[in-house]
Amino acid sequence: MDDDSLTDSTSFNDPHSDPCFIRDWSASLPIELNAPDHDVNSVPKESPPPKTSAAPPSKWDFYCSRLFNGDNVMRFMKGRVETLCGDITAIDCNAIVNAANSSLMGGGGVDGAIHRAAGPSLLKICHRVRREQYPEGLPPGEAVLTGPGNLPFQGIIHTVGPIWQGGNAGEAERLSSCYRQSLMLAEKNRFKTIAFPAISTGVYAYPPEKAALVVYNTLRKELLPLEYPKKVYLVFYSHTGEKQFLQALENKGVTE
Repeated sequence: MDDDSLTDSTSFNDPHSDPCFIRDWSASLPIELNAPDHDVNSVPKESPPPKTSAAPPSKWDFYCSRLFNGDNVMRFMKGRVETLCGDITAIDCNAIVNAANSSLMGGGGVDGAIHRAAGPSLLKICHRVRREQYPEGLPPGEAVLTGPGNLPFQGIIHTVGPIWQGGNAGEAERLSSCYRQSLMLAEKNRFKTIAFPAISTGVYAYPPEKAALVVYNTLRKELLPLEYPKKVYLVFYSHTGEKQFLQALENKGVTE
């Protein structure tokens, strides 16, 4: 991680919560001291992990993506933007962005995962937001900040992405607005680190390669002039999604 873009020492000094902390695994390798012909100078090889069925990415995927699969990690815009793969609720940052629906009552995908992790207190907060601020629902392209519920963040920014309708119904403008409005809330609240999911690329069917260019262009225009956030994480649920994003930028010749 680019240290020059992180200044929140209270959030990143604990090695057990820091996604960049590298543990010395050799210290915990089993050595059978009573085994015959044991060479005390050798370190036994770990057995390969058993093959299992596909499972959702966990916090360990953050470590793997950032530390061991460096070719799948991209840092750009002077180190202020970084791609990750895993569970957005497990990342160590000040605020996360929820790809919400207009009701703010939870749903599927990232929205449902955040509400489940945050607990019923987040739903209670969203009910109040609907009642007091958005009685007709949060419009696509807009964003609103709430408390984090039971999650260890300073806040959750909810934004509603566009449903893909072929590309001629203002989808790009609304998707760009999701990122722009979220960045404005992060700046206003002085969040040093913020994490975005891949908004609208799930059930809303926005083509990932098209979304990637909108996201990159929006961040390049809107983020660099801001003092906050210092770091933006683009968090993908799967390595496939992360690779699609990076490949789309590579195809357009994006290198920084």
